[in-house]
Amino acid sequence: MDRSTSAGVRFLDRPGGRLAYSVRGEGPLVVCAPGVGDLGRRGFTALADRLVAAGHRVAVADPRGHGRSSADWPSHTESDVAGDLLALARHLGADRVTLVGSSFGGSAAVVAAATDPGLVRGLVLLGAFVRDQPRTPLDRAGTLLLSAPWLGRRVWTAFWGSLFGPRPPLDPGRVSKAAVRDSRAGAAPDGTGWRHRYNTGTGTSTPHRQEPPRSRLSSNGLPKHDLAERKRELAACLAEPGRMAALRAMLGSDHTAALAAVGQVRCPAVVVMGELDRDFADPAAEARFTADALGGAPTVLAPGAGHYPHATHPDLVAGAVLNVLDRARRPACRD
Repeated sequence: MDRSTSAGVRFLDRPGGRLAYSVRGEGPLVVCAPGVGDLGRRGFTALADRLVAAGHRVAVADPRGHGRSSADWPSHTESDVAGDLLALARHLGADRVTLVGSSFGGSAAVVAAATDPGLVRGLVLLGAFVRDQPRTPLDRAGTLLLSAPWLGRRVWTAFWGSLFGPRPPLDPGRVSKAAVRDSRAGAAPDGTGWRHRYNTGTGTSTPHRQEPPRSRLSSNGLPKHDLAERKRELAACLAEPGRMAALRAMLGSDHTAALAAVGQVRCPAVVVMGELDRDFADPAAEARFTADALGGAPTVLAPGAGHYPHATHPDLVAGAVLNVLDRARRPACRD
């Protein structure tokens, strides 16, 4: 059952709770899946703007326990969230959908793509976890701090703010060795919508995008006022009953399902990773692992970006999404 509000937020009833989502635009459907402890729909605004302008219908769902979705769900696994994504796509009447998943949302998108290959025809992973990462003593200490109601919110909000990247995006026109690489013998996936000029011999690209002046950027690559506003909004959301419990439940779950599913994905895919994503010991190596597990998908390393390249580098990520959408219109290439 779908319920709408005057603010443009819609609700889809699911077993165990109610899923909040927004949808706008016309054209092929793209469903975006935010990660854990993020702003949900809010974090995908810049990317959704670009995809709608390019002629696509874009839905963004608040994950279980986040944003406007209900707080108390019986379970918060990546398989649960995968089911939510598929249910939303079907509810919107799609016979094919491209999934864009960030972090934990990327884990769920992988499971969804393997579960229903007839529906999911394209996959874009943004800093996605497809396997468990080693936990350090600092990670374990942070998990304990998150259990303290008031302190936990402050700790998570501060940590979340650091995930956008420790420096602003690189200057337009700079060629980075970590810009764009294709794991399939260096052949650049040059499709409609890429905002790059590729050198197929080296597997690199020159970014062509406009960024805010450095004086107006925080050390995280976002406009200073925007980052501060986002942190206040996140802190207010996490203060609501049940929100921190949902965050802890997702952080405590494993990625066994995603690891088992990633080799079964058959649709066109691309792996986008911030080259300075602190959630991974070696972001480039993790991107290559994921790409290889997907059968040789192209990888995009966003220069200067952290865990949320769709927020700091929306033009680059929009290009990756449009490339997958273009390839998804062609006959399947994997048996």
